[in-house]
Amino acid sequence: KKNTFAYVAEKWFEYRASRVEANTVDKQIARVRRFIYPKYENKPCESMNSRDLVELLTKVAKTKQLARDGRRQGGIETAHRTMRDVSSIIKYGLNMGYINKTFPNIALGQTEYLPKDTRSRKERSRAAITEAEQLGRYMYKVENDERKYDMTGCFMRLLPHIPVRSGEFVKEMLWKDIDFKKREWNFDIQKTKNSGVEEFRVFLTEPVIEILRDLQKLTGEEEKVFASEAAWKNKHLSGNTPLNRLRNLGFSQAESTIHGFRATIMTLGRQELGAQKWLIELALAHVVKDPNGYAYDRADFPKERRQFMEDWSDYLFECKRQFQKTLIRSV
Repeated sequence: KKNTFAYVAEKWFEYRASRVEANTVDKQIARVRRFIYPKYENKPCESMNSRDLVELLTKVAKTKQLARDGRRQGGIETAHRTMRDVSSIIKYGLNMGYINKTFPNIALGQTEYLPKDTRSRKERSRAAITEAEQLGRYMYKVENDERKYDMTGCFMRLLPHIPVRSGEFVKEMLWKDIDFKKREWNFDIQKTKNSGVEEFRVFLTEPVIEILRDLQKLTGEEEKVFASEAAWKNKHLSGNTPLNRLRNLGFSQAESTIHGFRATIMTLGRQELGAQKWLIELALAHVVKDPNGYAYDRADFPKERRQFMEDWSDYLFECKRQFQKTLIRSV
């Protein structure tokens, strides 16, 4: 039936797929199907009401159930996002004529009545290593792990050296895009394509080249650097696999996450190396504007960006050496 919530939602998903990146749509689909469909999937949109929605998503906000990757299946931010998704679905249905025009958008503005996140901004951000000793411990662990040469081990060793999103590693790192002679990796960034950052060049240091050589022995004949036959759906390393390895190495959820290494580079790059914020922002593929409000071209400052990556790789191993000295002294 054309006025059921599921019918309108699926139409909205199709519309969104033509407007935003696939990763964004996938998250919206997952939220709506997981939290809203069980109650409203086959019900007419006109049978929904604000109070029931608020009660339903309040439970989502307060859930403590954990997924396999150790993260909560819900939470305050997820509840707020889901409410906004429902509001957008109803708005779409009203504009497209799937829902009676006299029916109000019962999700609009209802996030006001959901639980609020009272944590500070620092507490809300993803856990990240922001101390030199922590970073040294991480480097010591991954470089001395007996599994360092398997695919996940190589990923864990690469992670602190290259300031790209972990999803860009596993999904978009292709052998054809890596120039070993120039020591560069050039690729299209899907996540920020619509915000002005499309093509991006990553400068590869000598330790990175060595790790990529190790990976060539595993997947050199494949298209993707992190190709995996074990991953039946996407044929690349699963996002949960590195996270599980991180926990196995002794880093708790409160200490570090995979995505948190970008914050590590920003924090320690400025504190310990004295690098300018705008330079690190460029290395992170963020949109950076000059004092006049014009965005820097990603091709700008290649010498400075390359030198920063060289300095950062050197710093990583210096942290490892200092941590190792601490271990020796303790013994």
